[in-house]
Amino acid sequence: MRDLRVSLRAAGAGDAGTIAKLADRNTAGSRAGIRDASAVDAEAIAATIVDGAVHYVIVSTRSGEDIGFAEWRWVGQRAARNISLGVIISDASLWFQGYGAEAIDAVIEESFYTHDANRVEFITAMSNVPMVNMLARRGGPVLDGILREYYYIDGRREDALVWSILRAEFDEFGVDLPDRVKRRSDRDESVERSRARMAAYVASPEATAVGIMSASAEASR
Repeated sequence: MRDLRVSLRAAGAGDAGTIAKLADRNTAGSRAGIRDASAVDAEAIAATIVDGAVHYVIVSTRSGEDIGFAEWRWVGQRAARNISLGVIISDASLWFQGYGAEAIDAVIEESFYTHDANRVEFITAMSNVPMVNMLARRGGPVLDGILREYYYIDGRREDALVWSILRAEFDEFGVDLPDRVKRRSDRDESVERSRARMAAYVASPEATAVGIMSASAEASR
């Protein structure tokens, strides 16, 4: 299995202060963002969590240190099942070490396999080199296009890069990853054990309603 260095936990309203601190624009670092402006103060973040407008996930190290967070929301037609995802790793000393990539992969996997999304998109500033390097990798998101002068940062306008990945693409890339192979193998084994148990169970005449009815009809003849 992959030796993951990050763990995720769903954030509640009580985590709003932690998220606000991690999102502090004076200290927050490498980020792949979402299209719409995000809440930045604790009170506003708590409100979005309570009303379900935005979903937050805290990213932690093995030692339990909170190093960033992910935020996601449904966008576009609900039937199309598109998620816009943002991830931030606040500590610059952790950039280029794979923490952000692990966090993004984990949240993408949850988006597809838990929330049944069909498409996950990101948007990031052209100047965000750590995120550009992380997203521009084999098996990662596809560059959909460039939004010209989309951001206004430090008094200057800057282009944004729009990325997305479809569930079918993620499935194809992830099919041979060791942890997913192990999970599929474990599930297949469990299914076979259950099938064998059910086969033995239904062999008994009194195991099912149909069996009981048949036995009763036979006895009444």
